[in-house]
Amino acid sequence: DSIAIVYEKSKLTYKELNEKVNALAHYLRNNYNIQPDDLVVVCIERSEYMLIAILAVLKAGAAYVPIDPEYPIDRINYILSDTNSKLVLTNSIYQDIFSEGGPHVIAVEEVDLSAGVSSNLATIVSGNNLAYVIYTSGTTGNPKGVMISHGNLIQNLVMIAYAFETDQATRGMSWLPSYHDMGLVGGLLNPLFTGCPSVFMSPMAFLQKPVRWLRTISNYGITISGGPNFAYDL
Repeated sequence: DSIAIVYEKSKLTYKELNEKVNALAHYLRNNYNIQPDDLVVVCIERSEYMLIAILAVLKAGAAYVPIDPEYPIDRINYILSDTNSKLVLTNSIYQDIFSEGGPHVIAVEEVDLSAGVSSNLATIVSGNNLAYVIYTSGTTGNPKGVMISHGNLIQNLVMIAYAFETDQATRGMSWLPSYHDMGLVGGLLNPLFTGCPSVFMSPMAFLQKPVRWLRTISNYGITISGGPNFAYDL
């Protein structure tokens, strides 16, 4: 019953998060028969739904591709084509950016996640199976997908926990975008790996008023948070 995440006015305990993730994972497996190393695009704004979608894809045995809904449509279409994804998890407000005849699009908030599915799926993946594919910015050419295996991810999480000495007494906070490595692994997945609560704020909320970062650290008693150099300049 410990708090897993806090995002704006919503909170999820680890138990609630696990139940919602299991419900979505069962829905994906039962309706779309996704298999290990299948790529599922996660195009969701920063919210608890993004975390639920990412974990559900992993629990169902597939790999996810995180992309920002605000990306230019040409970039989104390029990534869809490059991954050959047959399935997109998104928010209802973004469904229209995906053309008909493309991958099947699911609005996660419209899926019944209160079904009370508590059992985990019997999913067998190895360290060599894909966990996710993250794309470069594409500022010097077409974006390039970097394939991260479960073995890569676990090793990264272990080293982050070791280097930053995170444990269940840690209280994390992140405003970093979840479509880049630092925000995704360090900000989103590492708190779950170490079993500590974490508070999330949208990148835009920070950029509009950088002092919100410090206020959130103070208000929630945060013990670890970080960002790139420009954030400290602000």
